[in-house]
Amino acid sequence: MLARFKAMKSRAWPGVEAVLPVFVFLLALGLFGIAALWREEDIKTEAAAQIQHITERMAADIELRFQKPRFGLNGAKGMFAVNKHVSRADFRTFIESLKLPEEFRGVRALGFIQRVQHADVDHFVATERADAAPQFAVRQLVDKTQSDLYVVKFIEPMANNIEALGLDVGSEPVRRNAAQRAVDTGRPTLSAPVTLVQDQQKTPGVMLFVPIYAMGANPATAGERRTALRGLLFASIVVEELLQGLPDVASDIVDVDIFDVMASPSNNVLIFDSDKHATQTGKLQVSDSGSTYSEHQSISILGRQLSLQVHSRPKFNANLDRKSPWLILVIGSLISAQLALFLRGKLQRIAIVSRLVDQRTRDLSQKSHRLQIILETVNDGIYVLDTDGLLVEANPAFLNMLGLDESALGLLHIRDWDMQFNMASYQALTARLGAAQSSVLFKAQYRHRDGHLIDLEINARGTVIEGQHLIYCAARDISERKRSEKQLQRVESLLRTSIEVIDEAFVIFDPDDRLVFCNDKYRQIYASIAHLIVPGVQFEALVRAGVEEGRQIDAVGRKEAWIQERLASHRASNNTLIQHHANGRVQRIVERRTPDGHIVGFRIDITELYRAKEAAESANIAKSRFLATMSHEIRTPLNGILGMAQVLLMPGLREAERLEYARTIQRSGQTLLSLLNDILDLSKIEAGKVELESIAMSPVNIIRHTQKLFEQMAMDKGLRIET
Repeated sequence: MLARFKAMKSRAWPGVEAVLPVFVFLLALGLFGIAALWREEDIKTEAAAQIQHITERMAADIELRFQKPRFGLNGAKGMFAVNKHVSRADFRTFIESLKLPEEFRGVRALGFIQRVQHADVDHFVATERADAAPQFAVRQLVDKTQSDLYVVKFIEPMANNIEALGLDVGSEPVRRNAAQRAVDTGRPTLSAPVTLVQDQQKTPGVMLFVPIYAMGANPATAGERRTALRGLLFASIVVEELLQGLPDVASDIVDVDIFDVMASPSNNVLIFDSDKHATQTGKLQVSDSGSTYSEHQSISILGRQLSLQVHSRPKFNANLDRKSPWLILVIGSLISAQLALFLRGKLQRIAIVSRLVDQRTRDLSQKSHRLQIILETVNDGIYVLDTDGLLVEANPAFLNMLGLDESALGLLHIRDWDMQFNMASYQALTARLGAAQSSVLFKAQYRHRDGHLIDLEINARGTVIEGQHLIYCAARDISERKRSEKQLQRVESLLRTSIEVIDEAFVIFDPDDRLVFCNDKYRQIYASIAHLIVPGVQFEALVRAGVEEGRQIDAVGRKEAWIQERLASHRASNNTLIQHHANGRVQRIVERRTPDGHIVGFRIDITELYRAKEAAESANIAKSRFLATMSHEIRTPLNGILGMAQVLLMPGLREAERLEYARTIQRSGQTLLSLLNDILDLSKIEAGKVELESIAMSPVNIIRHTQKLFEQMAMDKGLRIET
């Protein structure tokens, strides 16, 4: 550069020393201006990407909130699936177990609708009044000409929804249209926006309908579904309450408008507006509320097409980096001026700059070398494809992964190793990555050169190098992970099968005391409340249902106290309980808490063991009574023998008296011997070898002998025995 400068100077280029610094200043200033504009566009792009990300996240959250009431209706659907007749009390008990305010935000009521022909209305009303609803009456809204009515038969909680009981939702076109579509399609269906009779604020609301068909029916067409219809479960939803507290709206970063998209753009209906600025009906437009960035996304939810509009708020705009473009421009101006001054300085600056460039070049070379080392030593396979799928570049890890060498570069095509390769799909992928400058994560199966297959996880990103669109890919071998997942699935299946085949009832509750899993034996034991034993049901709800069924003998007369004792024992989960059921069965309950807070329980039928224990206790009592009786019987002849022996020892006895006393001793001994023989006969009875005989007896002689035994003892006490 110095030589060129000297050559220009030697040619006497007029004013070059003055023009060159100005030219450099203007050129540098222009470059920094372009950089400032690029930075400003980059900020706008980042902001638009943030709004897009917020919109996608919010759309997923909104869809989940609309879907959640469906879970409660599916639980009620299970109750109808196992019961031909569901009473008003049964329905109320189930809804109370759901805890609507806590679990289903925005849901004002859950209920059941029954289709009633116009001619059967009076009979239907009489039936419902007999079922604990003496004030039940059918009420219609707009269209009273239909031949059939869709009448709200049950609705809970009743206290806040009394106006909706008996309402013919089929008499209002929007509700009837949604209900009929649910019946004809067999799918949960969301209605167009309506004003709920329960909502005093008259804010937009919707109704979710879930059809229930006759037990055992499997209708395939709309006509068959209408014929087999048993009724519809429904949820009344206030949209503003359902969507209250959306995270990004609550933080005042964005505001949200949601429209129900109908047949034509002129019929779009606003159902939610976070800042109350949107137009109520008509085209999707928003009044000026300080929004700089906006994003629109369509959402399909339960048969309805919604349009979501997200607009940035001043707080979002304030968080954007507005200073850096101006900072770049100001700094660029200073740098440009300083550069111009440097050019007017000493020529030695050129040597200094040259040395700096050389140093930066060496640093860049070192960084490039380090990057090459990283690519060669990384475990993941890195490779680059062009838009036709040709292998352009690859690191050693990828080549080794497929059993290739560097000769494959520029020769092999992705179809040579990708088992599921499809050119149309690949072209769509390259177009998507090239347009969005984003990455895609997917799984693939590649073939090694020796023929065996490798499961991979691919992260692909579009890039442009020297004007050529390329696909940069990082491949990770997940074969071992897939084998582990399959092994885990087999182990889980084996565990579930093992639990099902054991002959004891098994159950697991999560840390929130909700049912996670139980085997069929558990449902058999609690057959009367089996319809409530579904995943997610609270343990307390099952206990209360069992007490109401009268299963627990120990709870009679003290239901609530017994329930609280049972809940305390269950939550402690550190002891074993014995329960007596109304059907005569006895169970041992073992419950233990796992380290992560789950509660595992067993129900063991010990009825036979309990009965055997009672029989053993009864036999022991009988044995004690037998010994007491025998001791008395043995003591009686012994007293006779001892008494007569004392009399024989007395002096002055006549021979006749001595003989009589000796005979008494002999008879008492024979009686004692007979008792001992009778006792020994018990063992013969147990062995089944006892022999019965029939002999003559004299009651008078027996009484006389008994009198002789106690006569002397009575005389000693001054008593007289008479027969």
